Amino acid sequence: MATLKRVATPSLNNKALDQSLSGESIVEHILHKSSNKLKFLYRNARNFDLNTKKLLVSALIQCHFDYACSSWYSGLSMKWKGRLQTMQNKIIRFMTNSPPRTHIGYGQFKQVGFLPVDYRVEQMKLGHMFSIISGNAPNYLKAGVVMVHDHHSYSTRASVKSCVVPRIKSFGQWSFLYTAILRWNALPRSIQLCNTLTSFKKNVKKYLWAKIASRS
Repeated sequence: MATLKRVATPSLNNKALDQSLSGESIVEHILHKSSNKLKFLYRNARNFDLNTKKLLVSALIQCHFDYACSSWYSGLSMKWKGRLQTMQNKIIRFMTNSPPRTHIGYGQFKQVGFLPVDYRVEQMKLGHMFSIISGNAPNYLKAGVVMVHDHHSYSTRASVKSCVVPRIKSFGQWSFLYTAILRWNALPRSIQLCNTLTSFKKNVKKYLWAKIASRS
């Protein structure tokens, strides 16, 4: 009888987090996986239209960019953030059939519907915050998130959905808790007051596209 062999599945191993918890090892893993899969997609590009490319990139590559990015991305140096953005630019050139040195700006991002890496991370952090404030997140994510109206005896219309910014030391300023609360508090009140996750995601994406356009 044939025996079944155990096949190792690709994943982040125990070396993914380096000793300084900076996330650099995670980025190296992402860049390696993305480069290999992009080469595969290029070899078969003649068979794909834009929508198919978008589906394949989302399934094969974007998932690596998204995995736990809310926790490790903020602590990266500009060098490593730049390498991630450079890789995403290569991916967008593939999707849009652009030459290797084509500048990737607002128009190209909008064409494929992908937010730049740092804005994508912000989008995901805000999604987590909505779930936390709505009471739909695990307890370990809720820890440390305190609403202004629960902390003070007074509140204003602008602070009705705002969170207390925690007092933390310099290293903690790259943590999910600190960075996500700052981004949540910066949201327009109308977005904070969305009733459903679907409505919230839709409005957050519009808000982020507007930020990108204003800086282009």
